[in-house]
This record gives sequence, C-alpha cells and structure tokens, in this order.
Amino acid sequence: MAWQRSVNRALRPLGLTHTQALVLSALDAAFKRAGAVSQAVISAEAGLDKVTVSTLMRTLESRGLVDRDVGFGDDRVWRVMITTKGERLLASAVPLLEEASSVLPRRGR
Repeated sequence: MAWQRSVNRALRPLGLTHTQALVLSALDAAFKRAGAVSQAVISAEAGLDKVTVSTLMRTLESRGLVDRDVGFGDDRVWRVMITTKGERLLASAVPLLEEASSVLPRRGR
C-alpha cells in the first residue's frame, strides 16, 4: 500500500492515479502492437476486471486521452485508441513512476 500511495502522490500533478496510468500504459503497449484494441484486451493486459477498465475508459476519454468507438463488427465491443495527448501524458508519467518506485525501501533482501 505504501508503494501505491507513493505512486499516486507522484502522479497527482498530472491528474492521474496509479490505476489510470496502468490502463494507459497497457493501452499504449497493445496499441503499438496491434493498433486499435478492444477494452477486453486492455483489461487482460492491465490485469484488471472489465468493469474497472470500462469505468476508467470513460474518464480517460472525457479528458481526451483515449478515443473509443464501436468496432470490430460488434456493437457491444468498444475499439480503443490512445490519443497523442494520452501518449504525451504517459511519457510524462514514466519518470515520475520510476522515481516513486526507486525511493521505497526493498523488502526481503
């Protein structure tokens, strides 16, 4: 829990939470491999349940960080793409995440 609090504190200036950054990162990785992907793919990539990802996608979309539309020939499936704004924000988050992770003491050594 201390790690997640540290990460959330580090990301606060960007207006992101740890989970939002995780979902953006999962989307970015999947998008670079395959282009637009479904929310189910992002859910699997991030290790989060589909309801959580769906809720986060609405928030990220409202901020202009992702674009979603119905796709893949199925009206029930959202096709998701990271926007340029989302890529820039994620790029800004990476050094903050690395810094937050590096200052915590390691256990079990």
